[in-house]
Amino acid sequence: MRHSFSLFVALLALAPFVFGTLVYQEGTEYVYQVDGTLNAGRKLSDPHQAATEMTAVFAMQCQGMVSGKIPNSNEQVYQFVANMFDTTVSDNDPNGNTEKKFKVSDDTPLGSDIYFFQRVTGQVVEIDYDEDDSPYYTQVKIGVINALHTMIPATVSPTPVLFKDEDAVGVHNTAVQSSNSAQNYVQVSKKFDQSDFFSFSDPNLKKNNVILSATGVISIHPSGYLFSSNSVQAVDLVSVSQSSAPSSVSSNSPVDFNVHSNGNLKINFMNVQTSEKLTGKKAKGTHRKTGSLSSIALESQVAVAKVKVSSSDAAKTVESVFEAKSSQVQTIKITKSLHKLVKYFRANPSTLSVLLKRVLAEVQSSPKEYQINRLFFILSSVSNAESENLLITFGLKSSSVLVQERALFALNFVKNPSENLIQTLEKIYLEREKKGQDTSSHILAIGSLASRSSSPLSHKSLIVSAAVNALAKSNTKKVMQSLYAIGNAGSKVVSLSEFQRIPFKSYSDSRIKLTSQRLAHEIYGIKLKDSDYPYNRSKSVDYTLGGSTISSQFTANAFVGTNFDCNHQSFNFEAEADAEVSLSLFGQSQQVVKAEAIYGQANGSPLSDDAYLYVWGKIVKQYNFPQLNCQAQTIPIAEYAPGFDYEYTVWVSIIPITFDAAADLDLSLAWSYDICPAQLEASVSLLPNAKIVISGSANIDLLIIKAGAELDGSFDSTIVPTAYVQGSQCTVGYKVVMTNEPMTISFLGYYQKKECKILWIWDCSLGPKEEFNWYTWSLPATTKTLVQKDYKISQ
Repeated sequence: MRHSFSLFVALLALAPFVFGTLVYQEGTEYVYQVDGTLNAGRKLSDPHQAATEMTAVFAMQCQGMVSGKIPNSNEQVYQFVANMFDTTVSDNDPNGNTEKKFKVSDDTPLGSDIYFFQRVTGQVVEIDYDEDDSPYYTQVKIGVINALHTMIPATVSPTPVLFKDEDAVGVHNTAVQSSNSAQNYVQVSKKFDQSDFFSFSDPNLKKNNVILSATGVISIHPSGYLFSSNSVQAVDLVSVSQSSAPSSVSSNSPVDFNVHSNGNLKINFMNVQTSEKLTGKKAKGTHRKTGSLSSIALESQVAVAKVKVSSSDAAKTVESVFEAKSSQVQTIKITKSLHKLVKYFRANPSTLSVLLKRVLAEVQSSPKEYQINRLFFILSSVSNAESENLLITFGLKSSSVLVQERALFALNFVKNPSENLIQTLEKIYLEREKKGQDTSSHILAIGSLASRSSSPLSHKSLIVSAAVNALAKSNTKKVMQSLYAIGNAGSKVVSLSEFQRIPFKSYSDSRIKLTSQRLAHEIYGIKLKDSDYPYNRSKSVDYTLGGSTISSQFTANAFVGTNFDCNHQSFNFEAEADAEVSLSLFGQSQQVVKAEAIYGQANGSPLSDDAYLYVWGKIVKQYNFPQLNCQAQTIPIAEYAPGFDYEYTVWVSIIPITFDAAADLDLSLAWSYDICPAQLEASVSLLPNAKIVISGSANIDLLIIKAGAELDGSFDSTIVPTAYVQGSQCTVGYKVVMTNEPMTISFLGYYQKKECKILWIWDCSLGPKEEFNWYTWSLPATTKTLVQKDYKISQ
């Protein structure tokens, strides 16, 4: 075994240690015992944790000192070649019952040797590794080297000294203290948290996305070499800037679920010896890569992402997702699988058309609505060149009107659209305009994509021209659509001065004037003027489900306004109902759905007649009420829309831990209206059943063991505002009803072991998933009238 080597005593007669510098002997191998733990759960103090451990022997051979590793300096640094031996990993039952150990390597090296360069003051300035080595092997080696990275003050420093540091976690300030023991061992301790960071190794991560704490203590032998290291780190996927949940009429708070990981890595000196296995010769034909600790940490994360899910596992997931019929029970499972495929295709874009070949063929020949929705969910979420090409070819250019409409809806949610995608859509829009074909969904999607474009101003001309041309032709429907397209594009594309130059206010139809005023308020913050109606009543109701880390907020507004001429043809009135659903998930907050229905009448003619729908902050549908025949009517709409998802990778002691969270929408909405102009009566209401599917996890991928903590569930509620006017009876009123479907949020731990055909590296797939349900929050079906009020119109 590696730790049984005996050469030890003779090499301890080293050069005298000078405080503030490390001393190593060229040709000498320094051997350390490595013991690491990684946990994932709800919080540090929680008894339920998915726990993994790793033990190994780490050997590093000093190859002398070299220069040229520090920019603009001839400073010499130590060069080491290193590897790990006798590597074992284990997992523990989340209830603490059993432990399963797996041997990854014995007395043979764990893959290729890795090189690192360390200053005499302790900072590791460069890593040199074999790109062909397993990325999992590379990561654990980086983890150990990172634990040996330190900063030794020039003198004893009992009070903290602030250093700017770069390690596997990122670039940050570190508070360092040092002391000298009676036995002449030097102890260097360091400490930092999320507020100290300038940047993380994962560029998507910002310091307000997580709560992080890290401490480390390194002991230096009197002879000058690193003797031991003990690093502890904890990370929570909770924004430090999040506010508390808003006040509500009624609140049903689950356990405040959190996603947490903590780790500890201990390294203890064993012996020194003349190397037998670390030859210090880079193998011929290998592809070497060099970089700083943080840059190599990022490269290893990208490499792991590419092999995390095997192509065979991805193919099986595709099969199951597109075969499963929609059902309430399966929605959460299907959505999780869709996100799994999105991550796979983001890391492996070239496999998109291969793995989706059968699905694409079916969408072309005999499309099923649920398959179309899931296909475009994936393509709009992946958001790369390959997925955009498929969206264009199999969506926008499809011969099926249904497929085209679903593709146009999906375009509203493409996060990083290319100019090619936007220009293709603009070309299709202009061609359809020439032919007199419907372009309502096209112009709305152009506005949404332009707001996320890298060149937003290049799309301003088309959007503004659409409005100007519609106004010139007195096409009220197209004017309304162009207004909403400007709403989607936002001030980044159309400035306030440009918006004000478009003559919406002088248009003959007062509905356009009212809509332009409302959008000016939403986009540019222009204050809305008070109601023109001398008699008006309104009510706003808030309702919250959840707690401080996960919650869904529901807001309903009802407005009725009239003059005092009820029961006369000169009776003017307006009834308006709107509903909004928002979500807060681990500090990320976003509007999920907003819908409005409005109808008004002046001197017997329609004044306001509009129904519109926002999904994830973009207007995706706009209607006018088609029939005003004194009978109750409904406009139904059902959509399946990807919301927001984010993934952060943070180094936690041994390896990086992946934190992720996602929220998606399964919407079944109806605008309901009963309008009878002749009798001066109108009732408008909304039934926005928004099932918000949420997930979050902390994932440990330690060599051959995958473990972690997962949160899954949904908010399934409907807030129904109704506003009504009964001119013949001189009454107005409103009503808001809250309906909750049965819903559950679960928090569980899981384990999986990789099963590989060759060693622990090649042709691997994940074995059966063991799950342990830790916590469950549930809410039964309920219906409650939050407010109801009738008023008699009087002066």
